[in-house]
Amino acid sequence: MKIRSFGVEHLAGGEDFRLDFGEEKNGLYLIYGPNEAGKSTLLQALLDWLFGGKIEGSWKGRYISRSKLSGVIEDEESRPSRLVRKKKYSQLVLDEEESDVTEERLFQLLNGYDKEKFSLLFGFDHERLRNGGESLLQSGGQAGISLFETGSGLAFLQNLVKELSDRSSALLDPRFPSNSKKAVNLAYRAFTDAERAVRASAIRGEDWHRLKNEKEAAAKKIGELERKINALKREKEKLERVNRLHKSFRKLWELRERLDKLAGCPVLSEDLDEQILQTIEERKKIAEKIEALKGELRQKEEEIKLLRQDPLALQMESEIESLYEGLKQYITRLREEIPNEVSQREAKERELVSLLDSLAPGMALESASALRIPFAEEEKIIALAEAAETARAQHDRILERFAEIRADREKAVAELKTLGEPKDVSALERLVREIREKGDLEAALSKKKEEIERKRAELDALLHAQSLWRGPWEELEKLPVPLMETIDRFQNRWEDLETELEKLQGELEKLRQDQEEIDFALKRLELDGPVPMEGELAEARKIRDAGWRLIRREWLEGGAAPEEVRAFAGERSLPEAFEKSVEEADRIADLLRKESARTAQRAQLLLQKEKNGREIERLEGQIKEKQAVFASLREAWQKEWTAAGIDPKSPAEMKGWIVHFLTPMQAGWKDWKRAEQEYAKSLTEVQEALARLVSAASHFRRTAEPRELKPFLAECEKIIRDEEEKRRKIENAKEKLRDADEKLKECQEKLDEAEARLKQLAGEWADIREKFPHLPEETEIAAKYIGKLRDLFRSLLELEKIEASLAKKRAYCQTFEEEAAALAEKLGEPFASPETFVRQAYQRLSEARKTFVRRQSMETERKRLELALHQAEEEEKARRSQIDGFKKEYGCVSEEALIELVEKSRAYKSLDQSRSEQEQLIREAGDHLPLEQLEREVKETENPEGLADEIGKLGDECGRLERVLQEERERYWDLAKAFDQLDGSQADAVKNAQEAEAHWAEVDRYWNEYLRVELAKRLLEREIERFREQNESPVIELASRFFSRLTLGRYEGLSVEYEGTEPYIEAVAENGTRRRVAELSDGTRDQLYLSLRLAFIDRHLEENGPLPLIFDDIFVNFDDDRTKAALEVLHGLSEKTQLIYFTHHRSVLEIAGQMEDTRRLRAYDLPAYKEAALK
Repeated sequence: MKIRSFGVEHLAGGEDFRLDFGEEKNGLYLIYGPNEAGKSTLLQALLDWLFGGKIEGSWKGRYISRSKLSGVIEDEESRPSRLVRKKKYSQLVLDEEESDVTEERLFQLLNGYDKEKFSLLFGFDHERLRNGGESLLQSGGQAGISLFETGSGLAFLQNLVKELSDRSSALLDPRFPSNSKKAVNLAYRAFTDAERAVRASAIRGEDWHRLKNEKEAAAKKIGELERKINALKREKEKLERVNRLHKSFRKLWELRERLDKLAGCPVLSEDLDEQILQTIEERKKIAEKIEALKGELRQKEEEIKLLRQDPLALQMESEIESLYEGLKQYITRLREEIPNEVSQREAKERELVSLLDSLAPGMALESASALRIPFAEEEKIIALAEAAETARAQHDRILERFAEIRADREKAVAELKTLGEPKDVSALERLVREIREKGDLEAALSKKKEEIERKRAELDALLHAQSLWRGPWEELEKLPVPLMETIDRFQNRWEDLETELEKLQGELEKLRQDQEEIDFALKRLELDGPVPMEGELAEARKIRDAGWRLIRREWLEGGAAPEEVRAFAGERSLPEAFEKSVEEADRIADLLRKESARTAQRAQLLLQKEKNGREIERLEGQIKEKQAVFASLREAWQKEWTAAGIDPKSPAEMKGWIVHFLTPMQAGWKDWKRAEQEYAKSLTEVQEALARLVSAASHFRRTAEPRELKPFLAECEKIIRDEEEKRRKIENAKEKLRDADEKLKECQEKLDEAEARLKQLAGEWADIREKFPHLPEETEIAAKYIGKLRDLFRSLLELEKIEASLAKKRAYCQTFEEEAAALAEKLGEPFASPETFVRQAYQRLSEARKTFVRRQSMETERKRLELALHQAEEEEKARRSQIDGFKKEYGCVSEEALIELVEKSRAYKSLDQSRSEQEQLIREAGDHLPLEQLEREVKETENPEGLADEIGKLGDECGRLERVLQEERERYWDLAKAFDQLDGSQADAVKNAQEAEAHWAEVDRYWNEYLRVELAKRLLEREIERFREQNESPVIELASRFFSRLTLGRYEGLSVEYEGTEPYIEAVAENGTRRRVAELSDGTRDQLYLSLRLAFIDRHLEENGPLPLIFDDIFVNFDDDRTKAALEVLHGLSEKTQLIYFTHHRSVLEIAGQMEDTRRLRAYDLPAYKEAALK
């Protein structure tokens, strides 16, 4: 199966969207969208579209009544089917009207997977990749579990196996040791104890046998009544079934009869039914189409004949076009341009008169040329006027500058008086530099103080971290402790004694456990009945023989002593007591013969118990001896530490105390003393530096004595900077004074030069005015005068241009009118005005063109209709041939007979479907019994209509018998109660019996749970092993290739190695070394898990139909090279199926574009894709 397209409409909080995956068979589809672009929404909606069902969680609010998920899927034969889902209540259901596929067909296309299983096997995200790697680590790479997990999509299967094993172990110890705390063992021990209590409270005798027989008889009668009631109920149920079903069977039999009548009719497939009817219908529609085409063709030919053309207008087409194109210009010139230019000429003449009056009042316009000045002279006049203006401005600027310089000089003189003379700070500067070069003395002092405090805190912490020494840590420097050789000697002897004692105690504990197991075995033997011993038989025979001697003395010697008789017989008579002793001896002898095996087992157990007892006594003696030696060693060890005042622990612990406490404390003490000395030295250095600074700065400050070096250093540096700034300002002021004197002298010289230049320019202007007396006296307005003069002559030139343009446009209008009149004569049209004639001629040309084009279009349409008619006739011929084939195949003489055949086929299939549904209804109403049995029951019933009375009678009889049964049960309970109360201590007996039953129920519950858990564990282990044997070789081989590519060749592949009988997956590095899963990095484990999953998917695709694989950002922790390698692996896998990869990392698209082979790769940028779709 492949997804061809998918779209979302009317989703709350989201935009409508559609993805087109194209018609390629398979491929890798990368879908990129940032977090807010709806990538996750699209992924979830895609799964909902495929599987539908109940809307879960937060998505309940996303789907509204108008929401629609739609798209196209195709099967293995590339046949497309439209799939549409919509919301109905809280479900996403199939829209049967818009969908081409049913849920059953979709289930087949999805290979029978539901949403959860599909997500496990064919869906993959980053979290599942990480869990898969962690699961491989948890199982240690055990081959069976690892393959089962990756093949099924599960994770942490090792946890399940361990939980089952732990639960099974917690329920039962199969050895049944007497001290076991397992659930079954505890419950069974409680049951056996309660059983013994029950037997202890029971009695024997005639009453017991009588009540027992009566109770059994009552139970037998209860059983007979229950069987009779069950038989009546079965008969009643049968009649009720017949009563329910006889009408349904009549309907079924009618359907069968109708089917039998149609038995000779051929049954066509659904596709063939539809094909025959569709072919006939198509043939009829094509025939109707042929008649319609013929009518259209005749009508079109009539329309062509009625068209009339204008060849003269078409012949004059270029002339009419030319005039029509020039009409607009003609009208514009005639009505707008010519009147406008006449107005412009008049305005320009008025402007010239005004301008001339301002230059030479009273002069006529025709005499204006007398004012013309040659261009070179004009430029000379303008240059002289500009030079005079520049000279005047420069003279003014020099005067202003002279005043500014004089003010600056006066300001510099005042500043020198204010500053006074500078002070010498060289000595203070040298001292500050010297102290600064030593670094931050106070910070170093503070660090040393902190170091002292830190070392003290470390020593205190180390002291408080142990409990052996509580004195001051200064005394530890010379603490008298044993030498390490002495400690080693004590440690070796100590550990030897501990090992020997541990070994002896272990042996003793094992023997005691064996004794408990022997006791349990003896008790278990006794639970099955007493087991006699040879000694018991000898004792019984001894009592019997003593009784026989007393009997003989009674018979032969005239009587036995009364004291001996009472000692032997007690309250019984001598014969009765002798009879009992004989019976007892015979019973024990019979029991010994009958229970010989159990007797031998009991004897063996007792012998072993005695032997173990002796061994226990020996071990206890050895343990006491070793403990005495150990006590002596402890005492000697205590003496070694007396001088130090320490109550020592074991030698190993004291050795650790010396290494981890005493030695570090002594070293720390030395470091602390050295730090104290360095601190005192640094403190002296800071104090001396501060005193020298105070002395050197005494000439510059009058504040209180400083307490800290660093702020005082900053203050001294500020003094130095202030004095240096004062010195710099004095030098600047002196420099300004010298500069001002020089500038005043220079400025006076420039002022003299400017005055001479102004005088020279005034003489030159007087000379020019003598030549052109109409020029103004002031040079300031000379440039403006020349400008107006130039405007005058420029306007005169413009007036000449306007008059020339006006003449040209009038000539154009005259020519246009003459050409229009000539064309009107050729066309035979009246000529009222040029404009009216040209428009009418153009309208005539347009009509002629339309008529020509329309005729051409009609001719084309006529040819199209002729072609369509020919094609329709060919199609009808093909359909007739196809229908003739169907008629020949099924022996039909006409289309009506063929249609009747199809209707009969459909009727048969409909009846057969109704028959199947009726049979299914009968089975459901008939308690799901076989149909043959139900039909037989109905047929065997003579009068199914009158069963109500018989059913009522059976119900009455059942009720009567149930009342009798209740009475018998009450009688049985009374007998059972009397039976339990025979010994007069019925309360204890009942209580013990109830406890025994309760314990037995508990045994049964735990035992059933144990069976379920153990069976589940073993079945799971067996299935894991079977799965491994089936898949190990091909999957490991495939996964090796994937793993090598994903790790960029750093690993050659994978192999399975055995540790004992357990197989483990190992990674083979490029240098040949092998690494277990636990030795791999997190990222490499993830790549191993991905390789195994892809190998299983590859195998699945080989053995089953293709299904889309959906990935969600699994490359989050991959670098660019590994991402590219993984994309290439997925691209290779896309030869076999469709792969859809969702990501919110644009870099994945960029890396994919760098692959060598991108033939099956398609990338979707969701924001850009949406924008393009909107456009």
